[in-house]
Amino acid sequence: MVKISLETNNQLVDISEKGFPYEVCGFLLGEIRYGEKESDGMDNEFDIKEILVCENINKETPEIRFEMKEGEYEHAEVVAKDKGLRIIGIYHSHPDHKSYASPTDNLYAQPDTIYLIYSIMNAKFNELKGYILNTKDWELQEIKIETT
Repeated sequence: MVKISLETNNQLVDISEKGFPYEVCGFLLGEIRYGEKESDGMDNEFDIKEILVCENINKETPEIRFEMKEGEYEHAEVVAKDKGLRIIGIYHSHPDHKSYASPTDNLYAQPDTIYLIYSIMNAKFNELKGYILNTKDWELQEIKIETT
């Protein structure tokens, strides 16, 4: 399960709407509580505490794909560590598309990492879905999101 505050969710909706018609992206910082059983990752709890906005540097197809600057992940790790947190996920938007996990999303997915996808239709928020890599079949699967 993913826990996100209403304030943080609203902030991500605003960022996604303002970035339209291009994909926006960034890191989710927080804490992970691991499930009790030998897990495929699906019973872990991800508590989002902060976000770190990144620039989409994709100049060729920013409407359908995001890219982060080289070194952005390392920078996010330092920021998270300084705050006593860790990188727990990545968010991005899908302008004029549903919040589905694309083949590209699945290709780059990592274990113990959540992926929040904000669907923005005609510059307005449409839906949010979260995904996690199921380490039994190595496919992104939808994960429940709880707004607190």
